[in-house]
Amino acid sequence: MAIKNTVTFKGLVVDKAYIRVLMPTISPGNTRFEFVTHTMVSPESEALTATGYEAPYSLTGANPLEQAYEHLKTLPEFEGCTDC
Repeated sequence: MAIKNTVTFKGLVVDKAYIRVLMPTISPGNTRFEFVTHTMVSPESEALTATGYEAPYSLTGANPLEQAYEHLKTLPEFEGCTDC
């Protein structure tokens, strides 16, 4: 599971960069969770960036990875992203 989006890294535009969610961690109380994204040129390449996010978490929702991807899609920097 991953998404693709156009990103700019150190002034270079990377079309269809591969963005993967890693390490979802649910907070005590089960209402929020944190996760990290790695942005890569391709699924096999090293990460260009690693960015942390925090979002609401639902025990009755999809699994944490799916919830993380759905949260990313609501953020302006991921507008227009596509599922892999």
